[in-house]
Amino acid sequence: MLARRALYAVAAVAVAVATPSFAAESGEGSDEGGSRTQAMTATYDEGAGHYDGATCRRVGEPTPYVAPDTCREYYAGDAHFKGSFEGVQHFYLETWFKADGHLGYEGTPTFEATVPGCGKGTFQIHEYDGDIDEPGADPLTGDAQGFNRWTVLPATATGDLAGRLIGGHGVNHWTQHSTRGLDFSATDGFGNGTFSGTLTCRH
Repeated sequence: MLARRALYAVAAVAVAVATPSFAAESGEGSDEGGSRTQAMTATYDEGAGHYDGATCRRVGEPTPYVAPDTCREYYAGDAHFKGSFEGVQHFYLETWFKADGHLGYEGTPTFEATVPGCGKGTFQIHEYDGDIDEPGADPLTGDAQGFNRWTVLPATATGDLAGRLIGGHGVNHWTQHSTRGLDFSATDGFGNGTFSGTLTCRH
């Protein structure tokens, strides 16, 4: 599913994060108590999203590089999937700088998906433990490695998935690319990665 959704905070960085919409791989899984858990994986690409403002705890607070975790920046965009499944996911992420210089993020992206054995519809996931290794970015290209965990929010499912998609969780490994090298203030970055985990559907 999913993938996703940006972002470099008030100090000036825009990183695009991907959170894919997804479908489970067919032919893999286990049945238990009227439900089936299936392994899923998907690769995805996303173009640059758009900046949607920032908030700080106090007016005049130093930049996040000086005072980590005091400001929040928001970023939105779409991720497109191909391979064992196809789809589009719409993400909206909240980002902040950590004390170690890494960029943290989380959000509840919405995506459209067809899940084999479960149906077609939309649903949301919670992305958390998001981390972009900004200090470790490639000095020549500005590429940075990202990671987050995700879990399905069953109550948000619509269409065929309502009442049938009852769980799911996994991880997202991705790379943020910048088309302007180390100019992270640019908004024309893009990302790609691999979303993997499991989905559980009620028969």
